[in-house]
Amino acid sequence: DIDGLRINFADGWALVRCSNTGPNITVRFEAKTEDRLKELNDEFVGVVNEYNKKKVYTYKMNLVPANILCIVILILMGIITLIIMPDVFQGSNTLILFITMILYMMLHEFIHGVGYFIGGTKHQNISYGICLEKGIFYAMAYQEITKKNILISLQMPFMVIGVITYVIGLIFNLKLLVILSIINICGAAMD
Repeated sequence: DIDGLRINFADGWALVRCSNTGPNITVRFEAKTEDRLKELNDEFVGVVNEYNKKKVYTYKMNLVPANILCIVILILMGIITLIIMPDVFQGSNTLILFITMILYMMLHEFIHGVGYFIGGTKHQNISYGICLEKGIFYAMAYQEITKKNILISLQMPFMVIGVITYVIGLIFNLKLLVILSIINICGAAMD
């Protein structure tokens, strides 16, 4: 794991890293002379201060009501599904479900990217990938984005391959689509 950046010079070093005790950036220096120490300090603290001038969005939300709402929606979807399709979970081929689920997760992240694009992110600033260490697919915007852009991106998979596909699956008796839609809504709730 990388937890900071250390740069060695012939006459000293500088270390910039996130604090372990709070939401701060820690900067440390060592140099052979006081003048060089001041130079390192001025340069690196200047970079950190310039970074802090950038507009960074931090949203704090109480997720308990949202989590309760998601649980209620999932329970209702489960009840509705069992009433309309009582045999929905019978006879499912586990391998097909697993492969389709992976493809659906990739589609979920692609739709996040479409949401970023609709919200104004330039397509060249949208990146897709997989983090094997965490076992997740991802879509990221590499530019400053607005709260509206974030909300559009987060809601797109929930609606497009969650709610809408769930209703289509119920109408046309597509068991796999119903199961995948419920799984996607669980994943979208975690977004």
